[in-house]
Amino acid sequence: MATDESQPCMTTTDFAAYIDSIADTLQSKVEGMHQQINEKLEDMSTRIDTLEQTLVDVVKQMEVDEPTEKETPPSEAS
Repeated sequence: MATDESQPCMTTTDFAAYIDSIADTLQSKVEGMHQQINEKLEDMSTRIDTLEQTLVDVVKQMEVDEPTEKETPPSEAS
């Protein structure tokens, strides 16, 4: 098979540089996704902590608002 003289052949050095640039691009994209995922996880963690504290506060308030067993409800006090 004859080679086409109008298409220059890629040398091994050129090919290695091309593959290296593709690897760098891929690594950069993966690092960007990694950072985005970590930011989302941190945000979710903060939101879960806030929700947990809100639930604790609600439970405490319910305990304060409930009459104790020793108290007689107003409807039975007559």
